[in-house]
Amino acid sequence: MANFAVVYDACLFYPAPLRDLMVRLAQTRRFRARWTERIHREWTEALLRARPELDRQRLERTVCLIDQAVPDCLVASYEHLIDELDLPDPDDRHVLAAAIRSVRCTKLPAITRQGLDRRSGRRGQEVEALAGRRRVSAPRVRLKPRPPV
Repeated sequence: MANFAVVYDACLFYPAPLRDLMVRLAQTRRFRARWTERIHREWTEALLRARPELDRQRLERTVCLIDQAVPDCLVASYEHLIDELDLPDPDDRHVLAAAIRSVRCTKLPAITRQGLDRRSGRRGQEVEALAGRRRVSAPRVRLKPRPPV
């Protein structure tokens, strides 16, 4: 089994052909693919907004099948880290928190067809944040200072 993990964001589960590719890549076990239930909720809700005719129960079944296809994929107990992170898009903090919780993880960035970061329009903009003794690659991360005890 691989000694590093990749946290998939919601954009890698929708559209379906990309989701299929990412699950198949995860099954190669060259890396540990990880995600959260919140990430599943994000992509399923986005899909249902775009395609309201789809059946929610069938999507929930798809989520279960994805989770069964990739052993040890769900990250838990990461929520307490979210408020300590400061990112350009606050809605992405949960993904980085899941990566930090997974230890020795790297967030797979959302890349457009042109190969550019959707938010900044630049490529390769990374700042390192500590996750245990290893470094985690993420876009412009600042940890919020903790109040004195």
